Amino acid sequence: MMSSLFKLTLILILLISPGCDSTKSTVQETEDTKKTEQVADNKLIEAGYSVGTLEYLDRSPCPYVIKIEGSQDKLDPVNIGDAKFGSFRKNGEKVYFKYRSLRRMNRCQEARPIELTDIKSF
Repeated sequence: MMSSLFKLTLILILLISPGCDSTKSTVQETEDTKKTEQVADNKLIEAGYSVGTLEYLDRSPCPYVIKIEGSQDKLDPVNIGDAKFGSFRKNGEKVYFKYRSLRRMNRCQEARPIELTDIKSF
């Protein structure tokens, strides 16, 4: 009786123990992914991209504005309606973007006009 209980306990321990390492590898993969994303973020920023969040403004002459991360500055991308930017027109979408400032009158008070030259998903 005692030896069968010992064998059963040993078998259960052997079956359960391989599962213990699975969380360690998942945590390691998550940390590796974060490091890779940080390297990619830094490369884009070094390449001249800015980081911002698109905001949809209902009933405004500026349908979308980009709030620059870490700043109170808001930009009015006048060419956001172009087909190549269509997939990015979502409220709350975080993006990397390049732009050039425009010397023209503002369409709305809350943002200054810009022209998007490139945009990438966050």
